[in-house]
Amino acid sequence: MPFFLLPHISIHKLRLIYSNHKHYFSRFKKEKLIEKFSRFDKIHI
Repeated sequence: MPFFLLPHISIHKLRLIYSNHKHYFSRFKKEKLIEKFSRFDKIHI
């Protein structure tokens, strides 16, 4: 993503958003995995 096209957003804010997104996404993936393993369906990885 071309960050230089968004000069009004500070680097710090971008980092914050990015880290929050990463944290949320990893939690989401974990919950999805747990959900997958808790149901004994076919598991596609």
